[in-house]
Amino acid sequence: VAAAVILPLALLPSLKPLSFASLLGVVGTAVTASFMMLRLGDHSYAFGGALFEMAPWRPEFVPPFVPPATAESPLAADVAAGGAGVPAAGSVGFFLSLISNAYLAHYNAPAILKEVRPSADAGGGAGARAGVGASPADLKLRAFGRTTAAGFTASGLLFLAVTAAGYATFGQASQPSVLANYAAGDSLAYVARLGIGFSVLFELPLIERPFRAAVAEVLGLGAEEASSPQAAVLSVALIAAVACAGIPLDALAAAGGGTGGALLIYCGPALMALRLRSPGGVAAVAEAVEAEAAAAHAGGDGRSGPAAERP
Repeated sequence: VAAAVILPLALLPSLKPLSFASLLGVVGTAVTASFMMLRLGDHSYAFGGALFEMAPWRPEFVPPFVPPATAESPLAADVAAGGAGVPAAGSVGFFLSLISNAYLAHYNAPAILKEVRPSADAGGGAGARAGVGASPADLKLRAFGRTTAAGFTASGLLFLAVTAAGYATFGQASQPSVLANYAAGDSLAYVARLGIGFSVLFELPLIERPFRAAVAEVLGLGAEEASSPQAAVLSVALIAAVACAGIPLDALAAAGGGTGGALLIYCGPALMALRLRSPGGVAAVAEAVEAEAAAAHAGGDGRSGPAAERP
């Protein structure tokens, strides 16, 4: 798979051919969320349900309160003390560290912004009137802002649906990869796994390219060396080796989200905002964006009509 699919995608000179991967990822996640909501609604994995006995991890729920006089569970003492139903601090921290990775696509923002081709009449109506007299940089940033807002909203709703449906179905038995909770004989679960598998496969190059560029920068290499076929081969080989080594990726993801993720999500934007407020900060950024947008607006993509917005 790495040699036949991932490597050819990593060798592509531009991200444009991978634009379908984002749509595929959204569709795959939406199908998964729909499947999970369906299984939650039909109670297939509830006690006595059609798939309850087939589930690798059966649902496990700890009630918020069980009268000690009637409780026969070993948890009765904890329940009576008010401790049941309250997750441990370590579990909460692990979960927060994991979800800190959910919006770490910032490394693709410059490449996406560079490829946006806005038009003054994009959207028509009020949008067209708002674009009259606007500079190329303003049009570019508006198009990028609309795309970003739509993407974050859709992603947030899908993440919420998957998380809520998975925990409501399996409770504390929910696995880091929640699709592992569903029975192998569940045909809809097979479709969901297939959809997520394809979306991850074709979205991996969108993550591999910034990883390769970051490693090259740390090693003191230039952009030309980072984009060379040799660098792509080494990067894909390293990713495949890590995948085959059986490293607990959920723990690594939590560590990354709790350190670098927290820094880049919560501290980085504040530091950049302070930098922009320094003398000449905003002017320098505006000048750079204006120059890039003007070049893109003048060059376009070879079409005579207004260019379409595309992230």
